[in-house]
Amino acid sequence: MLMFTGMRIGEVLALQWSHIDFQAKTITIRQAITQNMEFNEEGKVVKTTNIIGRTKTNTSKRTIIAPDVVLDSLKQWMKYLSTMKNGKKLLTMAGFVFPSTQTYSMRTYSGFRASYLHFLHRHELDEFHLNLHRYRHTYASMLLEQDVKPNVVKNLLGHKDIRTTLGIYTHVVPEVYEGVADVMNLASKVMLEGTYKPRISSQQLDQCMDMLDESLWQDA
Repeated sequence: MLMFTGMRIGEVLALQWSHIDFQAKTITIRQAITQNMEFNEEGKVVKTTNIIGRTKTNTSKRTIIAPDVVLDSLKQWMKYLSTMKNGKKLLTMAGFVFPSTQTYSMRTYSGFRASYLHFLHRHELDEFHLNLHRYRHTYASMLLEQDVKPNVVKNLLGHKDIRTTLGIYTHVVPEVYEGVADVMNLASKVMLEGTYKPRISSQQLDQCMDMLDESLWQDA
């Protein structure tokens, strides 16, 4: 889920079955687990409570098309949950996709992280420093390396600003744009030859430019 959707761990843990549409192959991200901290008079944390809250930003609310590997894994996970005690209760629309297998309730970040670190240690993977954010980072890098437009990657990650995406993935972006000059060289060549055929009409192009101008004005 982390590797092939780019979701944040808090978003994954807050995911409910109602957010997954197997027929449409979509996952809708509307909430995330956050930590509510209580402090004493000295400013030290005395209590931490995990709650369901809003996503990191408003733009983090998004619907993504899930790849088959994720959907197939979720179906296998459903079968596993169904074999557990009270499994049917876990598979309701309001049930969490990745609940605690001990308490059957929402899995906390600290609880999941402890299980994850134990998994890495058990399989001798500690040396690779696979922190949970690494998967989201890899997801974005793979998309950019496959020439997916940065603005599309921004929307998939739920970034508010394209500058955030480009700033984080500067190591990938230059390679993404390497072929731009070649593309323009080819376009200019066929245009001068008189063989250039636009894929969209001039009216559609004008509409796209109007939408772009409006978007840039709103961003400003």
